[in-house]
Amino acid sequence: MTFKTPLLLWSCAGMLLVCHPATADQYGPQAFAVSNGTTTLGDGTTIAGTDGTASVQNGALRLTQAGTSSTFSSFRIPALSNSSGGWTATFDFLLADNPGGSNPADGFSFSYGAIPAYNPNQSTPSAPDAHGGGEEGWHPAIPHLSFEADTWDNGGSEDGFNIAISGEDVAFENQTVLSNGQSISGSMELSWNPVNGASMRVDLGSGLAPVFTNIATPGFAGNDSHGFAFSARTGGAHQTVAIDNLQITTTTLDLIILPEPVISEFMADNDDTIEDEDCRSSDWLELFNSTGNPLNLAGWHLTDDPTNLTKWRIPDLLLAANQRRVIYASGKDQDIGELHTNFSIDKDGGYLALVKPDGITVTSSYSFGEQYEDISYGTLGEEQSEGYFSTPSPGSGNLSPQGIPVREKPVFSHDDQVIIRNIRLTLSADSPTASIRYTTDGSEPASTSPLYVAPISISSTTRVKARIFEPGLQPGPVRDRTYLRLGSDIRNFTSDLPIIIIDSFGANIDGESSSNSQNPRRPVQSIFVDVDALSGRAAVTDDPDFAGRGGMRVRGQTSSGFPKKQYSFETWNSDGEDKDVSIFGWPSESDWIIHAPYSDKTLMRNKIVYDCSRELGYPSVRTRFCELFFNSNGGNISMSDYRGVYVFMEKIKRNEDRVNIKNLEPCDTDASAITGGYMIKKDKG
Repeated sequence: MTFKTPLLLWSCAGMLLVCHPATADQYGPQAFAVSNGTTTLGDGTTIAGTDGTASVQNGALRLTQAGTSSTFSSFRIPALSNSSGGWTATFDFLLADNPGGSNPADGFSFSYGAIPAYNPNQSTPSAPDAHGGGEEGWHPAIPHLSFEADTWDNGGSEDGFNIAISGEDVAFENQTVLSNGQSISGSMELSWNPVNGASMRVDLGSGLAPVFTNIATPGFAGNDSHGFAFSARTGGAHQTVAIDNLQITTTTLDLIILPEPVISEFMADNDDTIEDEDCRSSDWLELFNSTGNPLNLAGWHLTDDPTNLTKWRIPDLLLAANQRRVIYASGKDQDIGELHTNFSIDKDGGYLALVKPDGITVTSSYSFGEQYEDISYGTLGEEQSEGYFSTPSPGSGNLSPQGIPVREKPVFSHDDQVIIRNIRLTLSADSPTASIRYTTDGSEPASTSPLYVAPISISSTTRVKARIFEPGLQPGPVRDRTYLRLGSDIRNFTSDLPIIIIDSFGANIDGESSSNSQNPRRPVQSIFVDVDALSGRAAVTDDPDFAGRGGMRVRGQTSSGFPKKQYSFETWNSDGEDKDVSIFGWPSESDWIIHAPYSDKTLMRNKIVYDCSRELGYPSVRTRFCELFFNSNGGNISMSDYRGVYVFMEKIKRNEDRVNIKNLEPCDTDASAITGGYMIKKDKG
């Protein structure tokens, strides 16, 4: 381990801190300088594929080959130390399509996550223990972050670059990656860390240029046990994908050497950060053995009461040097297996301390103020400064930035809506010291984004994202609103059925239909207009029953190939997470279906059965006939976007207002919880 020069000695509250950098881990540089046909590199990686294409050829790793269809290939790189703190990956690539052949397809991805080991007996090529989904990242059931390049140049809008979390896009840039007959030698620089999120820079022959910068990755947590993997595939169309000069480097973190162990982080209002073995979101604290030597904390104490320093005795607990251990502050008083204190942490403010076995000497303590939901509090860096962490890191080192986040969201003068003329959008905040920064390109507002100083003129379909910045505070939450421009030919459209308007911002969702319904949901904006009770008509310009963000993909197996597509639709919040909403007065949920009864020419069979079942008192989904407009060309919404009559319906799902049965959790081991009847659901997306 290399020390800083000069060695830094820092005195803080009577403690001596000796600070030195943790050694970052690294894979590569890997130049694949081995014989043609090599499939084993002997460095812990795994090269595999369905047809022998995946192998080293001409000093590069070939994953797919132009002229070879229906290939799945993968290249796994084992876990690297400190990856939970962030990493950067760089590599060169070759993309090539045969002149005069089919359009190039399908692409490749680079993923970081809980990638299972390769199973040579797995017969499903896209399975988690096989080769992943090519340009669609890894399997959605596997927690992972993927950087994706879709090369299918079919004249549609799905080719381009993506960043996704377990199959759900958090960023999408539509552009042609590879044209018919083209060959490109380029490079990529990919990075992620829990503070700044994910970034992608790509060189398609004209130098590295940013595609995505500091994209937030909500719900994704790095882990030092996570591995890395390339996945590539071809379908009926094909192209060559090869990679070279690969290097992955994890982030260097400063380790703090202290004379005593400390409470390095705690959370007093845990809602969705981590769960204990009982599937409860208990308060928690993190003990950190920063002494540089193994230490057994048996007989030490934790307390939330300065008048009772021996409130909870720590059992036999051996921590290696620089090891961290999460202890739940749930009040359960459990000292075997998963550790739980006999107290919880007061989110309104209080005291927390680690005490030596003598019951007198306090080695680490906090007298803290108000705590916030899913925001932790702890120490950071050489100075051991105390503060809040918007990105908690239970079990891992604390990372900047540190500080109280802005709680306020900007106020928009206009809600989500359709527009038939230009509008002047104003943004406001209550705080006199607040500044508002915004974007109109779908990216997250950053400190370098345009500063709001005057009303914004909206003349076409536009999504505006905004957040508040305050001096000395972390940026506030993002709020967004979308305005869909109606063409002149649709503005007077009315119907005796509810109207649904969907805009995918140019993404060709129909072109991504597949028989396994595992394509990622693409971001969309939705407007639902119900029938007016007095007139019996719905108009596209009426006030919507619901308007907001969502995600949508083609639904079905065989039916995904029908000319009239049906869709799986989710309602989302500004962070792209599920948001329960009520549509047409139905119970709030986030999962819905826009059903196209294509093979039923009457359009009524399923609806009649569902309605009759409900009237007889049996569990059944709610349904409404609707007329659908779906704009995927990136322009104004017009009559050319009319898709016809659909059935909007609830999706079968565990919920007290849908299928009212409990979802079994891993902690449900009691016989009474896992015995009884079963309900089988077959759902194609």
